[in-house]
Amino acid sequence: MPEFTAPGLGKKSNTVTIDLEVGENASGVLYALGGASGGLTLYTDKGDLIYEYNMMIIERYTARSGDKIAPGKRRIEVDTTIARPGTPAEVVIKVDGKEAARTTVKRTVPAAFTASETFDVGVDLGSPVSLDYFDRRPFAFTGEIKKVLPETWSLAKIRAAIDTEKTQTVTLPAPVPVLLYYWTAQGQADGSMHFKNDVYRRDPAVLKALDSEFTFRKQPVTKDLGY
Repeated sequence: MPEFTAPGLGKKSNTVTIDLEVGENASGVLYALGGASGGLTLYTDKGDLIYEYNMMIIERYTARSGDKIAPGKRRIEVDTTIARPGTPAEVVIKVDGKEAARTTVKRTVPAAFTASETFDVGVDLGSPVSLDYFDRRPFAFTGEIKKVLPETWSLAKIRAAIDTEKTQTVTLPAPVPVLLYYWTAQGQADGSMHFKNDVYRRDPAVLKALDSEFTFRKQPVTKDLGY
């Protein structure tokens, strides 16, 4: 899919979960976002699991597993933590729940990597993100990918962000309606009332409205409904 419609894996916190089945010494791209001018990719090369963040050609950050991926059904998780676009990223890669590799990306892209590249699964179409497989492009994966699930904010990641006790800016893909309640008096089950401090000074306006004469607001009739 075009990069502008794909998840922003290079600029915001996310977790990518991959369910796959591999043979011995599997090779090929698991997923790639962007291209040679900037992007990120996760791939295997003769059984080794490798992640690369291509920071607009200026810098390249990689993480490589210490052990080869054992043949069979496996689950790979790539957990990326970015406070806000443009800031450093911590990338942790797990295989079957155990950490296999990690790296620190000193700076990330503030927006998209490119305007014309794509997000690919099982292959790296267009220009390759990594020079490591440039001559082998599109470097199709030799195993079988069952599922690739990118999540920009999983429940675990939300809890981890809260635990840092640091303010973070999160850009939502779509507006979310929020309903705020504010009251300084609350009735209890035993019939008593609890009063709290009016820290936002809303009570005077409410009391003034309650003390004023009650009237019905007349609504103009704009259409004959035929009743």
